[in-house]
Amino acid sequence: MNPPRSLILILTLCLGSLVLRAADATAAPAAEVDTRSLDQVKVSMQANLKAVDQLKKDGKAGETNKAYLEARAELTDKEKALVKTENKDRKAIYKALAERTGVTLETVQQVRAKQIRERSAVGLWLQDPDGHWYRKVDEPTER
Repeated sequence: MNPPRSLILILTLCLGSLVLRAADATAAPAAEVDTRSLDQVKVSMQANLKAVDQLKKDGKAGETNKAYLEARAELTDKEKALVKTENKDRKAIYKALAERTGVTLETVQQVRAKQIRERSAVGLWLQDPDGHWYRKVDEPTER
């Protein structure tokens, strides 16, 4: 099911206001409560941006259809921790956005995953809406 275009526009604008970057293991467990401010999350994401991008360029991690990172190769303990931190940060942003816009977390994840697929560089691992992994081969592509 595709969300209405108006919802996509609203979420896109809100994502921008939360300063999610266009170039973007396991999500934080449900029982874990994240008490950080969105500013703290933003600082964390900015600090990890180069390392996350390098993991994706190296083919070690890809973007899931729920807008999280997932290992695509063997990761070091440090890389695993990076993926976990990035996913925790993303989940905090997505939850805040869902609350602000009155939509479900799943809807925010689907919209963001679509944006990531559209904006990702050629050669990166992506997961289509049906869960199949592929490497982006040209610009732009939406599966």
